[in-house]
Amino acid sequence: MPVIVVLLALATLAALVLQTAAVLDVSVSQSLSPSKLSQVIRETSYGRPWLLQVATLVALSVIVFVISRRSRDRSSATARTALLWIALSVTAFMFLSPSLTGHAAAAAKEWPLAVFSDWLHLVAAGIWVGGLFHLVLTMTPATSELDGRQRLSVLHSAIPMFTRLAIISTVL
Repeated sequence: MPVIVVLLALATLAALVLQTAAVLDVSVSQSLSPSKLSQVIRETSYGRPWLLQVATLVALSVIVFVISRRSRDRSSATARTALLWIALSVTAFMFLSPSLTGHAAAAAKEWPLAVFSDWLHLVAAGIWVGGLFHLVLTMTPATSELDGRQRLSVLHSAIPMFTRLAIISTVL
């Protein structure tokens, strides 16, 4: 999971660089200038939502670090569960940043629920795609030590639960 956080940090930084190049009409290499990046953060409507994304990314990084440290300590399952719920909430909050800088923000004057609707759409898509990711990439290793009957039992429980979640996400 820490690799995902690093990739998210790189994507967040790349988004700022590309936004800087687009807004200031400069090349990508010129947009790497700290003064130009700072100008976009301070003087455009992209800045505050980008800072929100960075703040949620920092919070998520801390939570992932704490969870990875506590994963060795099996005695605090309740604390780990609470941290996972907090991480889920922070991740859902992180989806607000693209909603505040995209088409939804532009449409908010005409339709007040545009940002909320866009945020809900992004969260639902994240749940669906993230669920698929875990279903495909983590269920195989997680069930590898089980015999055929036990593996089938786990999949028989997991797939219908994911299907319900995927249907709700698709509707949203």
